[in-house]
Amino acid sequence: MNDRITLGAAVLVAGVLAVRWAFSPVREADPYDGDITVETSLDDLLGEWEPVYGTALEQARGGRS
Repeated sequence: MNDRITLGAAVLVAGVLAVRWAFSPVREADPYDGDITVETSLDDLLGEWEPVYGTALEQARGGRS
């Protein structure tokens, strides 16, 4: 009796998965199939910015007000 229940459950699960697969939408291919990398140096990102810790250090030493 248990083998029939197990077989029935397996058939039921396989059927549900087959129906889900049959009615699932088709995914389009990804247009970005290559590797997209952007190389930017840290100096380009920071530009003319002065690091905050430098200003805070000068203020702590009394160099700037």
